[in-house]
Amino acid sequence: MELIKVNEYEDLSMEFQYQIVAILDKNLIAKGVTKTDRSEICESFLFDLAMLLDEGVIEHGEKSFTPTVVFESSNQLYVNSGVLFHEYAFGVASDYFEKSNA
Repeated sequence: MELIKVNEYEDLSMEFQYQIVAILDKNLIAKGVTKTDRSEICESFLFDLAMLLDEGVIEHGEKSFTPTVVFESSNQLYVNSGVLFHEYAFGVASDYFEKSNA
């Protein structure tokens, strides 16, 4: 596997967040949650998840781990090139709901 740091990671990370919002929204729709509430829930959730990815530490046994998102394509791993997920969270969620017809 080849590790690659590229500017493309920024676009991939925003699309990843967009897909997370879409999945969460689909589940909220199934539960009958209003669009206004869904939007607020998705924004809050995505920001909290982004903070976990940006600053989180997971303790397991005697080791500490930092969660990260890596994208794989054709035996290449695209690793974070300095993207801070929380900087995009509200914008991504807002964009999703502006484009959403549900």
